[in-house]
Amino acid sequence: MKLTKKFTTFLVLFVVIVIAQCLYGYWLHTQHYPSTDDAYLKAHILQVASLDSARVVKLNVKEHQWVRKGSLLFRLDPAQFQIAVRQASAKLANTMKTISALREQISAQTSVVEQQQASSILANQQFKRISNLARAKQASRAELDNATASKNEALALLHAAQNKLDELKLRLGKDNGASQINEVRSVLAQAELNLKHTKVFAATAGTVENLHLRVGSFVQAGAPLFAIIDQAHWWIEANFKETQLQRLKVGQPVKVAIDMYPGKAFTGKVASLSAGSGDTFSLLPAENASGNWVKVTQRFPVRIVLGPSPQATPFRVGASSTVTVDTTHG
Repeated sequence: MKLTKKFTTFLVLFVVIVIAQCLYGYWLHTQHYPSTDDAYLKAHILQVASLDSARVVKLNVKEHQWVRKGSLLFRLDPAQFQIAVRQASAKLANTMKTISALREQISAQTSVVEQQQASSILANQQFKRISNLARAKQASRAELDNATASKNEALALLHAAQNKLDELKLRLGKDNGASQINEVRSVLAQAELNLKHTKVFAATAGTVENLHLRVGSFVQAGAPLFAIIDQAHWWIEANFKETQLQRLKVGQPVKVAIDMYPGKAFTGKVASLSAGSGDTFSLLPAENASGNWVKVTQRFPVRIVLGPSPQATPFRVGASSTVTVDTTHG
């Protein structure tokens, strides 16, 4: 009887020790391999918008369709933009003709001014000679009056020619008409760019989501039309308790289990740890100044990068996951 009691006591003690060791082992494991199921798949979501306002005439994509980078998504009615290009092209041609004509007129008028300058110099010299002769009583009053009139006429013609030259140069501008041509070229370049934007291409490879666009729809410039989920870059936003962060470091390996693929294992790495808790950036953060405050363990987002989405098990944004970080490495 005594032996049975001793054996029972020993057995109970043994079971307690085993349970304690198991609990300690589990606690030790959780310290070295922190885990959370508050984790969700994320990817870059590109909002597709048009840079022009026009009506859709062609739609090349469907909901949930995979598209390549550079694929034509949809096309807008180009009519108004083609007209703008033709108008800008015509204006550029006319401006260049006008500038060319002004340059030729300036060249010709410069020659006229030079001729008038020469004529004015000769008339002034003739006036001086006649004036000297008149003072010596060797020229008549009529000859002096004619010389004076010729000098004044030549000077007036010179001033008129110079004024016309100044007017032409003012119309051409100080930069010889370059700014006028560049201004019209800018208008043409913008018109051509607007025409180019009537074709909207995929900026990245991915799947089309939230598509409500239809042929005939009128779209406004800058308004989001649908989204493309980038399939090349995936990560998990895992929310760890603040008590689990002490051993987490960038670069540590991570085991990932995604709920939609039971039994499948994926791997990743810790990319970054947030400097603020998730509650910090919420629209209405918790107010802890009240007297009935209750301490709540905060969670901090940890980004875990994954590889590209596998074809056999494609990733999907928002999928629930469970992540386990190996803190014994890194």
